[in-house]
Formats: sequence, C-alpha cells, structure tokens
Amino acid sequence: MQAAVRRTRLRPLQSLLSSRTILHHHPPQNNTPAFADCGARGVAIETAVGVRISQQKNDEFAIIKEKTRQLLERPKKHRDPFIKNLFLKKIDPTILEYPEVRQDEMDELMNQVEPIANRVKEVDPEKIDKNGAITENVLTGVRNSGGFVHRIPRTHRGNDLNMVGYTAVVEALSLEGNMSLGALAYTMGSWSARTLEKHGTEEQKAFYLPMIATGEAAFSLCVSEEKTGSNVAAMQTSVRLGEDNRGYLIKGKKSWVINAPNTDYFIVIAKHQGLGEDVKYSDPERQFHQDKRKTGSMSAFIVPKKAPGVTVGQLKPFIGLRGLQVSELILDDVPIPLDYLIGKTGDGFGIAMEAVSMERHVMGAVLLPLLKKLIDQAAKYVSDRHVFNRPLSDFHMIRVR
Repeated sequence: MQAAVRRTRLRPLQSLLSSRTILHHHPPQNNTPAFADCGARGVAIETAVGVRISQQKNDEFAIIKEKTRQLLERPKKHRDPFIKNLFLKKIDPTILEYPEVRQDEMDELMNQVEPIANRVKEVDPEKIDKNGAITENVLTGVRNSGGFVHRIPRTHRGNDLNMVGYTAVVEALSLEGNMSLGALAYTMGSWSARTLEKHGTEEQKAFYLPMIATGEAAFSLCVSEEKTGSNVAAMQTSVRLGEDNRGYLIKGKKSWVINAPNTDYFIVIAKHQGLGEDVKYSDPERQFHQDKRKTGSMSAFIVPKKAPGVTVGQLKPFIGLRGLQVSELILDDVPIPLDYLIGKTGDGFGIAMEAVSMERHVMGAVLLPLLKKLIDQAAKYVSDRHVFNRPLSDFHMIRVR
C-alpha cells in the first residue's frame, strides 16, 4: 500500500526529469510515515529540476556568447564611400530595396505589359495635352487592357503585382511621353486602391476595389491644401459629427486633386473640429505631445462626388500633365454616413503620409519614357546638325557628355 502511494506521488515529478536523471528509491523506515518520505523525495526531485533548468540557462548563455564572438570576429566587408560613388556614377546593387525579378517572372510580366504598351503607342500625347483631357475611348482601351487592376488583390478582381512589376506597367502606360495617362493609372489603380486595401473595412474593400479594377469607378486622394502645402498637420479642412450623431459633416477646400471632374469618389483627409488647435508651450515635451495630438486628430473618409455640398473648382493645368485635369475640391458641410470612415478615428495623418510616400518612386516610371525620348531626339540632332563642316557629335564637349 505504501509503495503504491509513493509511486502515485512521485510520477508527476518524475515526468519533469530527463532520461539522464536517476531517481534513487530507498524504502522508508518502519517508523517513518510513507507520506513524509514522499514529501522529502519530492523536495529532492524539485531541487534536481531547478539545478537542471539553471544548467540549461547557462548552456544557452554560452551558445549566445559563442555566436556573438563569431559575429565580432567575422571579417568586415569592405564598402566604398557611398556619397563619393554617387558622384562617380557607381551604385552598389546590394543597397537596393527591391530585389531582381527572376527571368520567368519577367517573361510573364512582359506578356501582361505588351498589350498595354501596344494600346498606348496609338495614343497621341500632344493631342491630350492640347485638349487638356484624356478621351473616353482612350480610357476604355486602357481599362480593357487591364491598366487599373495590377495593384489590387486577386480576391477583388485584381492582379496583385509587386512594385517591380507595377513600375514596368506604369512605364508602359507612359510610352511616347503619355505622362498624363501613366499618372492617371497610378492615381486610380494604385494610390487610392492601396489605401482602401490596407485600411478599409472588408465591406469597403468588397464594394469599391472591384469597381476600381474594372474601371467602373474612379477615385482620387485629397490631402494637400493651398495654404498649408506639404504641412499636412496644419490643414484647415474640418469634420464634425452631425446634430443627430448619425453621420459626419466635412467642410473645407482641397487643392491639386487629380482627375477631379471625372472622379466618382474622393478619399478626403480632414481634421476633427475642436481637436488639434495650436497651443504654444514653453516645455518641449508638452509641445511634442501637442504635435502628436494635432496629427492624431485627423481621419480619412470616402466622399461621393454626388453628395450634396461637393463642388469641383477651377482647373489648374500642369505643364505636360494637362490631361490629368488637376482641380480644386470644395466641401461645404458635406454629409456622409459613419461607415464611410476609413480605418479608425485619428488614423488620417498616418494614412495620408503612407499614401503619399509608399509608392512615390513609381512616379519616376512616368517620366522614364519621356527621358528616353528626349535622349533619342538629342542624339539624332547632334548627329544631323553640322557646324564648321563637322557634325555636332564630333565636338569634344558633346562626346564627353
């Protein structure tokens, strides 16, 4: 009976020990109660477990020390000065953020880009810039060739291209100097769509993203204002709850809104009324918290163009980008439902900064075809133009360039 009780008492503690731990069983003395003997042995076993855990920690610490020593003793890779190399036109490819694309992925990408490029080559960029608008048949052709789907997830009828692939698509859309077309596709298919995809609710994504992919609806992002420029924290556009607390009212003016006359929905960043007013503090720490309060008082909203109080203002044509139809957007107490909020209340500043900066480098792809075209024309000119019975290409300054 005593042996059975002892085995029952020790079994849970024995399971904590490894196979190397040896349990020494000694039969209890006739005068010692069985339970007292089990208690003493339990304390001994728990002590052994504690010693083993301590030993494990020491072993792990020794491993960490050894790995740290190996890292410190590893020979450092020699790198040439970064800024110096920029002046020497040398770039270390290991610092590039985006990896090289495999050849099979590149072949698949080119199959997607080719129909877009063929369609764009038929478009006259001078006509677009002269008329100040992209015609509907051009937009239909780009839409049918998949110009707006590439940054939208496949679950919402998109293509879900990575940034390397999408940069190639934007470059194809901008061929022959069609900067307005490339920038418009970037604005509709990536700038606004990625904001909804990353911060919108599941209902918002399911409703809006398929419409952007098929070109049924156009979106524009409204952040900048004429008096504040790039200082987003100082924006004046305000939002407040309606009288019945069932919706929002947005009031203000946004500047440089791309494709505003043809947009169906605007993503508007607005500051909650009564929050984030300028208050001067002498204490830098309190000033820091005040700045955080200012940036945390903004939210992002979906504003339909058909909502009462929405007015598209005067066009502000940009040189080479007149087809974008950049305009002002006037919001006069525009009522919108509560579920038109994107993300959480106070997320507006982060959404705006992310949208503006996360894919800004893609705009370089818009300019790339134009730069190639300028280089080709310059090369042709210096070859055909003759001065002093010599082509310009033979002069020293031209050759070194």
